[in-house]
This record gives sequence, structure tokens and C-alpha cells, in this order.
Amino acid sequence: MTLAEATDLIRPLTDWTLRQALADLASWNKRKIEVRVGINISARVIQDVDFPRRLEQLIRETSTRPRQIELEITESAMLVDPERARRIVKSLHSLGVLMAIDDYGTGFSSLGYLRDLRLHALKLDKSFVVDLEARAQNRVIVESTVQMAHALGLRVVAEGVETEWAKRYLESVGYDYGQGFWFARAMSAADCCAWVHRFNTTFPDRVAV
Repeated sequence: MTLAEATDLIRPLTDWTLRQALADLASWNKRKIEVRVGINISARVIQDVDFPRRLEQLIRETSTRPRQIELEITESAMLVDPERARRIVKSLHSLGVLMAIDDYGTGFSSLGYLRDLRLHALKLDKSFVVDLEARAQNRVIVESTVQMAHALGLRVVAEGVETEWAKRYLESVGYDYGQGFWFARAMSAADCCAWVHRFNTTFPDRVAV
């Protein structure tokens, strides 16, 4: 994405990704598999005033529900032109889509963004998760982050969950969701559909999102 973001390729690449993701989402909905799709949005796109209009058009074309779409932005993406980014985020909220801060803790963190933006979730960067069992300092960061996020009404996702120990620990301190190789590796849309079906069948009291 870094290379594409330095050129004009980032806009068509983002549009193609969104179109494909929403088409897959619509297909899954027809199969009664209802999940939420997270889509990474680059710093350049979050500064594009035409982006909300294009996304709205894609939502209409694919007949998807906005609340099933979660756009993930990084902290650093807000720094290019904070006021412009805030206006665009506000326009995206008006569409009904969800917003999340991705890779939290690795950029120029601003608690003001967590306070002022209407976010749905915060995703803690995997660098604080992969060696949880060995590093007590990381456990302090993990626990304080979930407490702060929940106090602000945010869902919290732990990235980089790779072991049973980490999964159980994160559950015990209150994390809402986990993401990482312990659950599954990257897969095709067809394989993902089958995986979600198996997960929901095996764990009917939980939800794969």
C-alpha cells in the first residue's frame, strides 16, 4: 500500500478493493452468512473529499448494509490534514458505516481522536500482543488500553493473536475480539465463507465478524 499511496494508483486500487469486498459481502448475505467486513483505508484516501460519494455509490450498487462495513484507518492517516480528515470521517459516518483505528499504539497517538471521532472500535497493534506471555510491560499496555477504550464506549480488537495462552489472557482482561493466526490465516473469499460457516456451527454462542 505504501508504494501505491505514493502514486495515483491508490484511488483505483481502493475502489477495486471496496467493490470486491462489498460484492463478496452481498454474496454471503444471500447465503445467510452475515458478517462485518473490515477494509483498510490509506492516509491519502481519507483525505479524498470524493471518497464518501464513491463509497455510497458502491453500497447502493451492491445492496449491502452500511453497518456491515468497517473502515480501518491508522492514527498517522489523520495527521496529514486533521480537519479535512475529520470532515471526511463525518461524511462517512452519515452513510452508516463503522470506523476503527487500526494498529493503535504505533503512530503518533492522540487521545483527542478517540474522544472526538465517532469510532466503533480500536485495534491494538500486534507488537503489543505477540509476546504477551514473556513481557509484563506489554500486559500493562494491553490491560490499560482495553480499560480506556471500554470507558469511551469502544469495542477493542487485539491483533496478532497467535497462541492459546494469548487468546485466553485477552479474553480474561476483556478484549471483545481477536485477530491473528491462532484463529485463521489469510484465505480466499470462498474459503472464508466455509470457515465462517464452520465457526458458527462449532461455536453457536459466538459470532465470527
